[in-house]
Amino acid sequence: MDTKQLDMLFIIAISISVPLCILIPILDIIFSLPPVVLYTLLPFGIILALIAVVASVLRIR
Repeated sequence: MDTKQLDMLFIIAISISVPLCILIPILDIIFSLPPVVLYTLLPFGIILALIAVVASVLRIR
């Protein structure tokens, strides 16, 4: 992958995963969301964050 694709992947993954991982627990406290929401969206956010880390490492290489 070229650096433009890795940069775009990093930006998209971080811009989705960070707000997702921060806002879902806060919304759970405020609105008491069902556990299904937490158990599906939080792992998705964590996986996106890991993808961003891999894209960053590949870009440095």
